[in-house]
Amino acid sequence: MITATATRSVSTMGEAIEASYTIQDSAKIFSILRSNIYSDKMLAVIREYSTNGWDGHILAGTPERPLKITLPTLLAPVFKVRDFGVGMSEETVLNVYTSYGTSTKDSSNDFNGTFGLGSKSAFAYGNSFDIISFFNGTKTMYTAYLDESNIGKIRRVYSEPTTEHNGIEINVTIRTVDVSKFRETACNFYKYFTPTPVFINSDDSFDSAVNSVNELKVITSGDGWKAIEGQAVYYGNRSTHMVIMGNVAYPLNIGVLPTDRSAFSILTEGRYSNNLFIVEAPIGELSITASRESLEYDKRTINWLDSKFNSICDELAKNLQALVDSQDNSVWNVAKIYNNFNFSKTVMNRVKLPSHISSYLYGDKISLNSGNMNAIKTKYNASFNEYSYFNTARLKCYKTSNIYPSDRIVLCVNVKGAVKEKDINAHIRGVQNAFRSSVKDATVIRIDVPAVNNADDLRNSDIFKGATIVNIQDYPAVRYSTNRGNVMSDKGKERAKAKVFEFLGTDYTAKQDNWDVSDVDIANGNGVYVLINKYESIGEKSINAINRAITSICELTGEDKPTIYGIRESAKGVGGGWIPAEQWILDATKTYIKKNNLNESVQKHFNVQNQWGVFTRLQLTIINSITSPSSQSKYNYETGKYDQSFSLMGVIMNSDNDTLLKGLIDSIKAEYSDSTLKKELVLAIDFLGRETLGYEIQDVDKSLINTVIDNYPCIHRMNEIYFFEPEYNEAIRLVKGLEASI
Repeated sequence: MITATATRSVSTMGEAIEASYTIQDSAKIFSILRSNIYSDKMLAVIREYSTNGWDGHILAGTPERPLKITLPTLLAPVFKVRDFGVGMSEETVLNVYTSYGTSTKDSSNDFNGTFGLGSKSAFAYGNSFDIISFFNGTKTMYTAYLDESNIGKIRRVYSEPTTEHNGIEINVTIRTVDVSKFRETACNFYKYFTPTPVFINSDDSFDSAVNSVNELKVITSGDGWKAIEGQAVYYGNRSTHMVIMGNVAYPLNIGVLPTDRSAFSILTEGRYSNNLFIVEAPIGELSITASRESLEYDKRTINWLDSKFNSICDELAKNLQALVDSQDNSVWNVAKIYNNFNFSKTVMNRVKLPSHISSYLYGDKISLNSGNMNAIKTKYNASFNEYSYFNTARLKCYKTSNIYPSDRIVLCVNVKGAVKEKDINAHIRGVQNAFRSSVKDATVIRIDVPAVNNADDLRNSDIFKGATIVNIQDYPAVRYSTNRGNVMSDKGKERAKAKVFEFLGTDYTAKQDNWDVSDVDIANGNGVYVLINKYESIGEKSINAINRAITSICELTGEDKPTIYGIRESAKGVGGGWIPAEQWILDATKTYIKKNNLNESVQKHFNVQNQWGVFTRLQLTIINSITSPSSQSKYNYETGKYDQSFSLMGVIMNSDNDTLLKGLIDSIKAEYSDSTLKKELVLAIDFLGRETLGYEIQDVDKSLINTVIDNYPCIHRMNEIYFFEPEYNEAIRLVKGLEASI
């Protein structure tokens, strides 16, 4: 990166005495340069060596190739960055890593490096680190360390021929107490690093967190920027808005941005102030601090940011203008779009509204307000009454003279005489009932007009074109129903009389919507039933749990699923053809177990379930790692493909080689695992429970697991070490060697 420096011309007069500045205590200055400038020393190590590696790929012409990052673990607490760039000759290594201020990249904005400090950043964390250079067929390892002078030295450890690709690998030993924090810091840094590196020793949670930024909802984007929905967080003057330059994400400090630059208002005003802006800057366009931990908010940085956010405002305004222009001069449609966007004034002021619509602009929104509503009322001989609260027996409205057009509003035209005066509110409730599933928090505005022609004129006007307009007489009268929302009168009466209902298999919040009235007779009919009260089954098992259990059994047997009926608790007895749902599940489950000779497997299932209250945490960890050995997909740099790797536990379990440990593992799996049961049967027997099915808990033999712990004290760590297929034999040989010493 080219560092911006000021050029000065100095004139002197006379014979003045002058002296140049020098550095006396170099050890102290070196300590400042390598350590004291960094407030986050772990992040410095991750950032500097990762960006240096990416610079190497740019130099090699392969910026799209991912770095290979080895994350530290408790068993292997070493952080490694391996790039596949051009590598370094010995002369270059000795020059770059021993000289502060020397950089090979400060003459081009294609690269991150500029200050000549980053290659020494490992000294900010520890007293030594390793550099491995792969250069033109030779692999050379160097160790950089702080000597007794506290200045530092570098020495060559070994050199050997290699066929590996050119590049540099940096190895930094991490203190075990810092491993967790270091991995967390790495995760946050690599969220914005492109391309995403190939990680060694990562896990699902790490990979998921790194990719989480890519999974966030982008609500809009443009040239070198995007806005993430609802992700902005502010900490005083600092924010989570990011400026990314050279694969480093710098939080934007909005507190130092000049208030007289109107483009910055988009970060604090209007709809987008709660969204996270991620802005990309070309390398070298912004000034950064020597530590590279933050932006330097000098004149050139402020000017670039101002220009960028001005262009963002222009793009947003241009997009909004296109939407406004496409609405065929409809006041209602333009208002919905304009009010919904609600950008900062800087953006909204750049949108030009048609003259007949701009007269409806009131403040920063387009509305039918008191100033123009009187003219509308007079023109169409109409009155407007708003209903917004329906959860009451006494429905009330109020005259409105201010309407903000939106998709939540339903305009209901009431031509005089279309419905009886006393039924108006009931029909309004019917309108709300019809729209409640498709329009969240719907507001109904009743428009009273004296004649049909007034309604037609209003409907066809440029003001209301595009609005949802309905006729009051097209919707039935609906009465208020406690706890069940608005229910149509006829259907409500039918439900009130009904004793038998058919379960629909749905899970709506309004429980009555999950049932339909059935005409099956209680006394003479037949079927599988549950007793219900307020449309929920009586007892410990919910209707949804019962439905899942019946579905699972039918999937096992291949039989048609019976209809589940609900019979009101108040019904006086049922005929002999009815069978309780839980009894049906019990009979069907027992029949399936007996038919398929699964009694022992089910017994084992309940034994395994009980082990959680019997075994220690260490014993459970080992059992879990044996029954569910972990695996990972890893990138193979030799083949350029992803290979499957297994944990040491998985290698042993899948191996044909006989080891003492494998024999113990097989015995433990047989004793403590119930994987032979299908998941549908497991769901059914867990629904019924051990006691209902008539099983007793048997004693658990702990001798096997205790033998494993005694002979293999670190076995619970075997799911943390992974091996590729070519390494399987070495892993087995390792285990056999350990067993030979037992």
